Amino acid sequence: VSEVLPVTVDTSSTKALGQLNVTNAGIRISNPNELKTLEDNANKAKDFALSSDIDLEESGITWAGPSGYKGHFYGNGYTIKLALSKANGNTGLFTTVEGGAYIQDFTLDVSLADAAKTRNGSTYFGGVVGYIQTTASSSINLKNIKVKGNLPFTGTTASLNSPNYFLVGGLVGEIKIATGGVVIANCASELTATVGDYQWNASGTNHVCGFGGLIGRIGTTSNATLNVDISDCYAVGTISVKGASQHSRMFAGGLVGDIYATNGTTNVAITNCYSAGVVSAENTHTTAARSDYVLGAGGLVGSVWKNGGTAVNATIQNSAAVGEKAVAVMTNVTVGIFPNSRFAGVGTGGLAPTSTTFSDNIARKGMIVGVNTEAADDSEGAANDPDAAGTELTALQQASTWTTTLSWSTDTWDFSGLPNKWPTLKK
Repeated sequence: VSEVLPVTVDTSSTKALGQLNVTNAGIRISNPNELKTLEDNANKAKDFALSSDIDLEESGITWAGPSGYKGHFYGNGYTIKLALSKANGNTGLFTTVEGGAYIQDFTLDVSLADAAKTRNGSTYFGGVVGYIQTTASSSINLKNIKVKGNLPFTGTTASLNSPNYFLVGGLVGEIKIATGGVVIANCASELTATVGDYQWNASGTNHVCGFGGLIGRIGTTSNATLNVDISDCYAVGTISVKGASQHSRMFAGGLVGDIYATNGTTNVAITNCYSAGVVSAENTHTTAARSDYVLGAGGLVGSVWKNGGTAVNATIQNSAAVGEKAVAVMTNVTVGIFPNSRFAGVGTGGLAPTSTTFSDNIARKGMIVGVNTEAADDSEGAANDPDAAGTELTALQQASTWTTTLSWSTDTWDFSGLPNKWPTLKK
């Protein structure tokens, strides 16, 4: 039985707590069975604190994940090992969270128990949170979390004539509605996430596939305002989406797959973040796509766009894309491709966002980019445009580039691994 006790927090490893009151009584979690109690509806608003590492994979316990959690979850620096197994729907350590949820300070070692499973409907897959959609006025906070692992998706989807979403992020699958806003700080993803030759039924419409190292997709389709703030985060690894669909939108980004709105207003601020690795989005369908097909890949953000009279406002500053590759490929199809970029793919014409502010950003000079063809981007670029300022690899491997050019703090970031390892977050 879980023991009820005052929540204790190791403040040496939870500097992002800010003014959060941690004196509320909580439930200590020391084994897989106690963690399983998170799924009980009666515990949705309760506080939990880890007191040891938890290996759900070895325990054999089937993890469904709590839905609508709105309490405080303190990881206290421990590790949860989890093999996620779900055919479709909201999938993650937490399937969904509500306003007021504060989740922090742990490492999640995640894998797939059913990589090749046929998925019969929309899938929102995040290591920590699958899907965020709430009208609660309180904010949602995710802080001091590291996700690592390998997510190799393969398989098919069933015949669908309604939208079929397949959205994956190391931390969160999709953030769609959050009236009180979402704050993500001091989080890291060291993850390989790939879709290999996924097949969408040709009769379906509006398939959306978005992969991001940290977040799969951010955006609203309802008449609401969505505010998301991401700071001091990074994603390292391979983000690759490959599949065949005649009616689809497909995006891949090193940090965020897609930022959008088809109704309402989406406001996103990204500050002091970076991505490193390989990013690619490829549709192998050989028939001409519909005119509304879009495809995008970007070193940091795969795509930023809006549809119709909606509003998308994105501010990205003091951030970096230092990966090797960001490419988009559409076999035998040329319509609807987003501008591919070593930093952020931004829609043009009717898909152009309301406003984008890029400032003091850098990107790896020589990153392989392109649409259907690949070439090294050796351009100088500029710190205030979607391509960012081209920076040589040798400069990126020096701490001074991060602390001086980007003004990153040595209190938050650890640069001791350079030149062989990209910066990491201090605990």
